[in-house]
Amino acid sequence: LAGCDRIFIGLRGETRDRFGWLDGSAVDFQNFYPGYPMGLHYCTYISGDNMYWYTASCRTRGCAVCKK
Repeated sequence: LAGCDRIFIGLRGETRDRFGWLDGSAVDFQNFYPGYPMGLHYCTYISGDNMYWYTASCRTRGCAVCKK
């Protein structure tokens, strides 16, 4: 994923305080940057700079990773 500054991971805000994986599996780990998450129905991405999780509109351009 070289050259990607936003790597979307398949985690989406269901409510202001609750996020869920797109495949329905349980969220058992979080690594949000302080002050995040923010935004209902926003998608989560990993920053290529510091590996923290952030949220952005799901229409934001970026790369994606998939679970095999």
